[in-house]
Amino acid sequence: MSTVSASPSLPRAVAARKLASQGQRLGGAVAQEVLPRLMDAVLESGPQVTVELQFSAEEGGKPEIHGHVETRVTLNCERCLKPVELTLAAEPALGLVRTDAEAEALPGRLDPCVLPGEDLDLFELVEEELLLALPIVAMHEDVSCQPWLAGVDDADDTQSPFRALERLKPRR
Repeated sequence: MSTVSASPSLPRAVAARKLASQGQRLGGAVAQEVLPRLMDAVLESGPQVTVELQFSAEEGGKPEIHGHVETRVTLNCERCLKPVELTLAAEPALGLVRTDAEAEALPGRLDPCVLPGEDLDLFELVEEELLLALPIVAMHEDVSCQPWLAGVDDADDTQSPFRALERLKPRR
């Protein structure tokens, strides 16, 4: 197995099937500003995404990609509505296929990566993996994080569920 040395930045496009047939490994970084959908999904992001990808040909020469993708992001805590910094990490296990029919024939341990041509956009792959790694509900792990409505006294709100909302409304 040959190795491509880690570079400071990952190339945008690679000949994925060729790399898989050669058993190549790519490592490097991707600047988060070239991942616009990820930038739209978070409040703030770290300066870069760390990427390690192993291309291989397994099970009858079928190309696969395995790796690790990681970065730091800031999201809104859904409990207290304050920023929470999280590490997003993904472990892609992909089978390169040309058609949907080939995708259905992949073993269960692999997710399909439909690639009709030769070039694979690594930035798009990294962005997809990180978007899938976003938590459904972002929250602080700290027990001191309190719900933002914790200060509202709702003991007398059994008659009307809107009484608590009325107290939150700004007075004029």
